[in-house]
Amino acid sequence: MKKLLDVFIYNWHYKLLALLFAVLLWFIAASKEVSEAEVDVKLNLVPTGNYKVEDFFPKKVKLTVEGYRKTILSLKERGYVDYKLPEYLNVENGTAVVKLKKDRFDVPSSVKVKSVFPDTVRVKVERLVEKAVPVHLNVYGLPEGAKVRVVPNYVVVLVPEKEKNRLKWVETERVDLSGVKGTAEIYLKLLCRYKVEPDTVKLIIFTKNR
Repeated sequence: MKKLLDVFIYNWHYKLLALLFAVLLWFIAASKEVSEAEVDVKLNLVPTGNYKVEDFFPKKVKLTVEGYRKTILSLKERGYVDYKLPEYLNVENGTAVVKLKKDRFDVPSSVKVKSVFPDTVRVKVERLVEKAVPVHLNVYGLPEGAKVRVVPNYVVVLVPEKEKNRLKWVETERVDLSGVKGTAEIYLKLLCRYKVEPDTVKLIIFTKNR
């Protein structure tokens, strides 16, 4: 019995290290195992054209995917998937029926979408139009006698057609200019719930050196 016990105890730390290494290799192999599975996920439609998604149906789809087991499990846990809509939709009475293509799902590169059910989605959209509007500067603490210039001072906004006449300007983020001396340049984000091009402007400040 003692001899048998000595066999297990002798160089026990090397044996433990070998066991841990074997377990680690098993975990790596399991995570890299390629498998196929069905995943129920929520759809997140991403518009790429001059339109806004107001509603759509169905909200969920069943994807048959192939890839690493660990990555598929991660996709299941996340519970949703982004889908890039085409730039141009065939819209009738404000609604478009979109064929769901496998290569437009935003999934990890190690995962391949093999099929989707249902394979169409009905999308209610609102057309967006371009409108050029001035930039409204939201600053405080401007030094006395200072001059400012905004570049560009007009931007283009993609706005729903029914909101076109209500949109008068786009405002910058609020910034304190009290510490500015000499000539300075600051890049400011534009605050708007619609898409703006460009989405930042350059503020140039000219102050008198004291």
